[in-house]
Amino acid sequence: MDKDILRSLLCFRLQRSYHRKRSAFRLYQALAEREALAYRRELLLILARNAEKSAISHHDLNLRGVFLHGIADAGSSIGVILAAGCVYFFNWLWADAVASLLVALFLSISAISLIKDSLRQFQLTCKL
Repeated sequence: MDKDILRSLLCFRLQRSYHRKRSAFRLYQALAEREALAYRRELLLILARNAEKSAISHHDLNLRGVFLHGIADAGSSIGVILAAGCVYFFNWLWADAVASLLVALFLSISAISLIKDSLRQFQLTCKL
């Protein structure tokens, strides 16, 4: 009798833990998809507004910064989805930290190149 009670209690806890993980995964996935959609829409609007300035926009640092921001947000959303899947399916708790570090590395590299280009442009305007 006691074994049946313990077995049913264990099954109940395992099911509750499974449903909790599953609902958390679905929530993360829905939030990441919604965020990626919003940034994609914002990026398309900005690119459509600046399409007529195609010759100038190639060297426009503001547009490049917005583009890199959109890419970074989309990458972080994809990273969150992949990390949530790894945690959910493989129980790799470190996947979230690795995804965050990769996004931070990409942001740092793109920010440094953008800062260098803006300093170059600033030096050219100061010489005039």
